[in-house]
Amino acid sequence: MARPRAWAFITQHWNELAPKTTIAGGDTRLAESLGAFCDTRSRDDIRDFFKTHQLPTASRALDQTIERINNCVAMKDRESANVASWLAQR
Repeated sequence: MARPRAWAFITQHWNELAPKTTIAGGDTRLAESLGAFCDTRSRDDIRDFFKTHQLPTASRALDQTIERINNCVAMKDRESANVASWLAQR
């Protein structure tokens, strides 16, 4: 999957990437792009990373990203049994 690899690249190269995120809303776009994750491990990793690597002008976008991930995790937990049951009937 590309998403985890991209996140790993960001965290490993943060010192070079951080100055570039301040250009034209790059920090907000970065925070928003992370909302495609749908697991608690990634959510916690993202939250922990940005506790020490601040995105001051994108803090609201980061909060919304964490909320989006939480909603996805909740939906997956809630609907997994229903989808499995439906598939078993096919």
